[in-house]
Amino acid sequence: MAVSPLLRKTMVYCLSGAVVLIVLFIIGILTGPSDFAPDQLFRALAHPQPGDEVVRAIILEARLPRAITAMASGAGLALCGLLMQSLFRNPLAGPSVLGITSGASLCVALLVLGQAALAWPAASSGGPAVVAAGILGAAAVLMLVMTASARLGNTTSLLLFGILLGHFVGAVESVLQHRAAATSLRSFVLWGMGRFTETPLPAALFLLVLTLAAFLVARRMAPALNLFMLGETYARSMGMHVRRFRMGVVALTGIVAGSITAWCGPVAFIGLAMPHVARLVLSTSDHRALAWPLAITGAAAGLLSDLLARWGSVPLNAVTSLIGAPIVILIIFRNGSFLRRTP
Repeated sequence: MAVSPLLRKTMVYCLSGAVVLIVLFIIGILTGPSDFAPDQLFRALAHPQPGDEVVRAIILEARLPRAITAMASGAGLALCGLLMQSLFRNPLAGPSVLGITSGASLCVALLVLGQAALAWPAASSGGPAVVAAGILGAAAVLMLVMTASARLGNTTSLLLFGILLGHFVGAVESVLQHRAAATSLRSFVLWGMGRFTETPLPAALFLLVLTLAAFLVARRMAPALNLFMLGETYARSMGMHVRRFRMGVVALTGIVAGSITAWCGPVAFIGLAMPHVARLVLSTSDHRALAWPLAITGAAAGLLSDLLARWGSVPLNAVTSLIGAPIVILIIFRNGSFLRRTP
């Protein structure tokens, strides 16, 4: 049976991307203040001997969780970006467009900056309290956005609702930052720069499983996403329950983006840029073909960004912005209408 050109290109993309992903993952495990030879690493993990306890602890408690978190977060944010760009049919939409990440950021700000403004003990930028606050904030805003999605009649109104909600949250954060103590403000700013370093191994594995599950759900939704991109009116005429579909996309994006933001902070530009890269390389907007190539692209981008941030000793969001912003600008200038292609 003949293989279509798109399927052949997708297979080549996935295989080559998987090789790059494995190489980046191994480099991430080997790279750090203490250098290990590959044979020392594999021996400490597979057949530990006396004296390998330190190496094994460094790998399992620091480097492996960091690499898994970077990989899962990059893929998850890329998926959220694709879903938002398809839902709003807007190439500049990203995971933060609904205000989910803003909700997580607000609760973290209340916890970390609340010492002076709200007269309660301040928290550091790490630890389970900050993660719990981020999850709570993302969940609260997700419920609010889903309620708005059920009541609002069109996607444009939902987009405006998310943008205004983000501005409101930003204003509250500005007030809190203005009144915060210097140490608390520094902790919040560090959290806002993004990081893959504060996630323990169980949480990293949870993010990985969550991201894989989200891609499986998104792959099943691919025909509906293709249909929705042709317009809400056409989708309704073909029998789609548009409001239910929209709420499903919002819920999936909110859960994934909210969980990643709670653990890693508001990581910038990966969710916005990586869907464009996958579309450009495969020359298609068909969600059936984009799902798994996008997972590999996002995961590789997360690992690469983390490595560059580590090597350059710079904040993670500085790296993702320096890489992501030029990619988006270049693609938009090259072909501003690629998102509107018929699948």
